[in-house]
This record gives sequence, C-alpha cells and structure tokens, in this order.
Amino acid sequence: MIMQPVDELMAELEEVFIDDEMTCATYVALTVTLLEDVPKNLIHLIPSPPYAPNREVLSRAFSKFLGSLKRYLKKVCDVNSEAESLYKKNKDSIQRQIEKLREDTLKKIENVKSKYSEQYHERKIEELRKRHEKSEEGLKNRLRTIEENFKKGRYHEEALIRLMNHQKAREAIEKIEEEYYHRFRSAALDCVDIEILDREERRVLVKFLRMVRRESFKKTPKGSVYITDDYRLSELLDLIRELRQLEYPRKVFLPAHNFTEKLKIAGIIHEFHVSRDLRYVILAPFLEESFLRLLESESDIMVDLLKDVPINPPEVKVDFEKCKSLVDVVSQVIRVMGFEVVEINSGNTHADVGAYRLLSGQKFRMWVRCKEGYLTANDVKGVAKFVSSSPKKPNLVLVIADFADQDVIEEADKHGMFTVTTGLKASSSNKKVLAEVILNRLSRLVGFNKN
Repeated sequence: MIMQPVDELMAELEEVFIDDEMTCATYVALTVTLLEDVPKNLIHLIPSPPYAPNREVLSRAFSKFLGSLKRYLKKVCDVNSEAESLYKKNKDSIQRQIEKLREDTLKKIENVKSKYSEQYHERKIEELRKRHEKSEEGLKNRLRTIEENFKKGRYHEEALIRLMNHQKAREAIEKIEEEYYHRFRSAALDCVDIEILDREERRVLVKFLRMVRRESFKKTPKGSVYITDDYRLSELLDLIRELRQLEYPRKVFLPAHNFTEKLKIAGIIHEFHVSRDLRYVILAPFLEESFLRLLESESDIMVDLLKDVPINPPEVKVDFEKCKSLVDVVSQVIRVMGFEVVEINSGNTHADVGAYRLLSGQKFRMWVRCKEGYLTANDVKGVAKFVSSSPKKPNLVLVIADFADQDVIEEADKHGMFTVTTGLKASSSNKKVLAEVILNRLSRLVGFNKN
C-alpha cells in the first residue's frame, strides 16, 4: 500500500514520540508553525538558560519539525514554480531600479544643461555620469548575486519557508495535532513541573489560565494558545496580582515579571522571539478544566502524579514478530522491566496481563487491562468487578489504552486504578515507539530497577 505524503510526514514525526520532552517540544513547535504568520526562519528561542531550561530540546524539536514539514511540502507543492516566482520578483525589482536610475540621471543632465553654461555643465555632467556608473554597478552586482543564489538553490529554500503558510501545510499540521493530541497531552502533563509553585501561586496560575482561555488569542484547533502581545500577558498577571492583593492585603505576592519566569521554568509558558517581538505558547492540556482542578486541589498526592520523574530505562528489546496487538507489546515490556508474566487472558474487546516481581522476597503483583482504541467507563467498572472477585488482590492495577477521556480516567482513579494512555494506535506499524512510550509510563509508576 502506497503511503500518502501526509501519512509519511506523521510516520516520520512519530519517531520522536518515544521521549516525553521531545514530544512536548514538538507540540510547541507545531503550535508556533501553525499560528505564526511571519516566515518561520525569523523565529528564535530565548537564549537565557535560566528562563528556558528545555531550550536545547525545543531547538532540536523545532529543527526536526521544520525539516519534516519541508520534505512534505516538496511532495505536495510546486516548489520550483514558487522559487522561480521569488527569483523573478527580486530580479525584476533590481531591473526597475536600474531603469529608474537611468531615467533620473538623464533628467539631472537635462536640468544641468538648461541651468548652467556649457563650460560649467560639462564638468557637472561628468560628475553625474560617474555617480551613475558607480550606482548602476552596485545594482548589477546585486543582480548577479540574485542569479547566483538562484543557481545555488537558496530561492528554493526561501520558497519552502514561505510555503509553510500554505493551506496544504496548515491542513497537515492540524491533522497531526488531531491524530496525536492524546500523546501530546500525556507528554505535556508528564513534563510540567508545578512543584516549584507554592499553593498561592497555583491559585494565581488557575485564575491566569482561565483568563487566557477567555481571551481572543490565536489558538490551534485543540486549543493551544499563541500570545503575540507581551503587554497583554503582563497586564493579565498584574490584574490577577492586584485582585489577590485585595483579597489578602497582608500577603506579599511575586511581581508579574518574576511569576512569568517561574511559569517558564515550570514549563507552563514557552517563550520565543520573532524578529524583535516576544511570543508565548501555552499548550492546550494546561488549559483543560481537569488540569485546572488539579492545580486547585489541596492534595499533594495528586500534584505528584504530574511531577516529572527522570528515569533512564534500558533499550527495549521487543520481539517484533510476536507483537501483533497492544497486549503483545505490553507483555513484552513488562518482561523487560523484570516482571514474570504468569497469565494472559483475551476477551472480545480487551486482554488482561497478570505479572509479578520479587521485591525483598515478596511478590509484587500487577494486573494490567489492555484496551485498544478508546477506554470507556464500562471497561473500568469491568476491571473493578474482576479485581474485587480475585482471591489474590494485585498490588497495582493498570489500565492501558490508546485513548481515554478525562471523565473515564477519573472513574478509574475512584477504583484505585492507574490509567496509562499511549496516544498512539495499537495498530501502528512502529511498535518500537509504542513499546518505548509504555515502558516510560510504567517505569514511572512501578519504579524501574536497572540493576
């Protein structure tokens, strides 16, 4: 089966989705590329490391995303025609300047002849001609540079940059966001570090994010926000600070500038330069009501679920020949983590994996429900019923699915289950990416011991 160019683009980008930081950074790059109107080569990251701890990852993700998008545009757009159009436009502009220079020089010569004596105007005309020759030579040099740049392919590169605002590019980017939003969402929530914010700052953040949602900022179809007005951002934060000061007159609050820097370090706000102007990105998962409720929660345990715990798992060694479904990938990954898989039960719509691992001489039991496609509330209730009737209760119950809505995740939490969403279809041809994503999630929950 021949893949369409947009499918090839998505398959190429899917390679970076193994890593949460790169996935999150790719979503930021996608948002900027979709919503920024100026040529994308004018976009730059803020260079100060204290305010952009993930700058290197963002830079790599942005470079990777633009490179993949260029390759896609070469397949779906007439880049040669666009390059020739740009070349002809610049060349014609110089030609017009040369013609105008000649016309202006002739007018000046006629003006000299009419105003001055013949003895004087010959010297004056000679000066005019020398200035004209020097200016014309400069323009001809620019013309030669334009022709050389065209031969070297620089106009093709510029054409690709301009085509990133083409409708075909926008449609492809929007499709990527739609297809992989669950993966982007889970990566963003895993990478955010809200532990640096105290409870009062979290409450201020909630008010700020609610105001951002109501503002008429540029947004992606899924709701990621692109703020192009630096003054408006500071104005919102100052307003919230003043309101909190009225509510708690004796409490000292961080100035808006300092609070903004903390939000950058936490990963809530990503900052860019476009020419000399500032731009800010706030990803859609941070504007969802579920995230705002989590920030408002008094429970440190819930906050810890969002905390990014860096790990260094070994390379996944998966027998790809045997991995035909999600449960195959899960069972392979569980074995890699040192668990003994003792049971696999397959149903019509799901499959279960039972496994254990010896910890200090005792069996740590884990039960995993694997559901391809969307997880439903009935799936969760079915797992809860099964676990309650089991003679030996597992220490950990996981539900792994391609996708799950927030209300279903909350339903699972009520029953003491952890929900892991991959954001990728289990039928994906790249099973290694799927395996890496699952390993990353499980390692965070179980505590992978690499020794």
